[in-house]
Amino acid sequence: MALRKPAVTTTPDPVTTEEDTRVAAADTTVVDAAEERTEPHADVDEGLSDADEGNAGLDQEAPMNPASETEADVVQPKTKVDPTPEVKESKSTQVAEKSENTQVATAKPATGAQAFVQELASQGFEGLEIGGMSFDRVKLDDGAFLLGSDETPIGSSFVFKTHSTRSIYLVRQHDMKEPEVFYSYDPEGKLNTDGTSAQATLDGWIEDGYGPDSWVIKKYLEVQATLVDRDDEYNDMPVLLSIPPASVQRFSGIFAVGFRKYPEAGEYAPNLKLKAEVGKKIGTGEKAFRPWVFTAVGVVDGV
Repeated sequence: MALRKPAVTTTPDPVTTEEDTRVAAADTTVVDAAEERTEPHADVDEGLSDADEGNAGLDQEAPMNPASETEADVVQPKTKVDPTPEVKESKSTQVAEKSENTQVATAKPATGAQAFVQELASQGFEGLEIGGMSFDRVKLDDGAFLLGSDETPIGSSFVFKTHSTRSIYLVRQHDMKEPEVFYSYDPEGKLNTDGTSAQATLDGWIEDGYGPDSWVIKKYLEVQATLVDRDDEYNDMPVLLSIPPASVQRFSGIFAVGFRKYPEAGEYAPNLKLKAEVGKKIGTGEKAFRPWVFTAVGVVDGV
């Protein structure tokens, strides 16, 4: 049986007309123009890559092609930079400077014991400290003010000027009559006012049968002051006032009253002269007590 050869299909060559020749030539011209326009983009991309690899391309300028209408090809004109630009102060900086100036303007000079220590330091006496053991303490007991460890009576009233205040704690052996007591700046009462340990005193109380459960710690206000307007040896004497809890608010409020009554004091506490008096008895029995009463009576000399 004879094999049949597969049929071969022959595609005739296309006929190129004169019009096709003109279209091909136009397409070639368009392609060449497009290639010319894309070449600057390659330079721009290289500049961006250089900038990413160490900012080496920051000063490189992309070439300008006026024939292109895309945003990537438009190069903005350089802006002239002033070598000494104006630096504007921020609002926060202005406020900080204003606050600092205000603090300097309203700062008050050191007074009382602080001024005394600074004055001695300028004379070469450095390392001095003012504390609870530096001056005699004034306390109110049974209707009279007593001064110092000798408990010298100084009357039922006295005039003074204030220098500073801070909290102090009275540690009592028990809450009955005539307990042993000591003062401490430690809220837990473990230290004496000079910073030494009070454990020896506390151990003695325990041996006497008064354990920690019987101890009473009360917060007082310690006022560093100077006695004034006196005609005895205690005039201008620096002292410490131990104001009990029931009288602290009375003392705090007297400044508001005093500044309004004596505006020449300039709302500066050491400029006010205050008078302390024995108040009327409050309560009955063993719990009865007499509070401190305060009155603003004027301003110190020289104000």
